[in-house]
Amino acid sequence: GLTSLRWLVEIQTAPDGHFAPIGCNGFWRRDGERAHFDQQPLEAHAMISACVEAFLITRDPQWGESARCCFEWFLGRNDLGLPIYDASTGGCRDALLQDHLNENQGAESSLAFYLSQIEMLRLEEADPQFH
Repeated sequence: GLTSLRWLVEIQTAPDGHFAPIGCNGFWRRDGERAHFDQQPLEAHAMISACVEAFLITRDPQWGESARCCFEWFLGRNDLGLPIYDASTGGCRDALLQDHLNENQGAESSLAFYLSQIEMLRLEEADPQFH
């Protein structure tokens, strides 16, 4: 499991180090090209949850750093440099598209952000260095 997670972190890390989840507009078919967009909050949440769990099991700080990197995607450390989470509404936008945000703030996306925030609190409680 950790080997697979390490691979997922690696392939979803942009050259400058930010999280760039595989997009849903084509996904990544065998022998095909990886879809870079539409990037969705659910993918970020899944990676955060997996990395936090890996940290809690192994205590390897690499997993905590990976979780933080994925969480920062919501805050604007992403391919467009735009926040996915909207602090003014408390909602989370539905996707990062190639050249703009999907401004819809559906329940699934907002829940993905808040569940990710809970995961980050779990990480912080387990090790204050991740505050």
